[in-house]
Parts: sequence; structure tokens; C-alpha cells
Amino acid sequence: MADDRFRVGNRRDNMRRRIDKWRADAEKEAETQNEKGKYLCADCDKYYPLVFFEYEYGGETKIARRCEGCRDYRRKHGGRGAYG
Repeated sequence: MADDRFRVGNRRDNMRRRIDKWRADAEKEAETQNEKGKYLCADCDKYYPLVFFEYEYGGETKIARRCEGCRDYRRKHGGRGAYG
């Protein structure tokens, strides 16, 4: 059987296409959730309303990347996330 000299390149291209499709689907999902007023947590990858991301610092209201539950967990466990 002849060796396919393009096998490695084709596998790499197929993987790249799958990753690009996954990213496009994830962005589309994020856009639809954002329209509903929900945002993605950086740790647990779940969607929550904006209220879960707000916190006070120096007299200002700021927006966090992580939800309230994930921030509490990281504080209690020395900065390590529950999912990583």
C-alpha cells in the first residue's frame, strides 16, 4: 500500500477546521446569550446574569471575568480554580 505523503498535513488541516467550527459555534452561542443578558464565566463556563459578575473596588463598581461562586471558591482555596 502506498504511503500517503499528505496524511499529516491533511490531519492538521482537518483538526484546524474542527477547531474553527467549534470557535464559531461558541461565539454564536455567546452572542445569543449576551442578547438575553447572560455572560460567560471564565472558570466554570456557565452563563449568568451580569449581577453575578459585579463587585465593588475602591468605591467603583467593576465587572469580573469570573462569577461570584468561582471568585469565592478561589478565595477559599488559595487562588486555584475548581476546574483547572
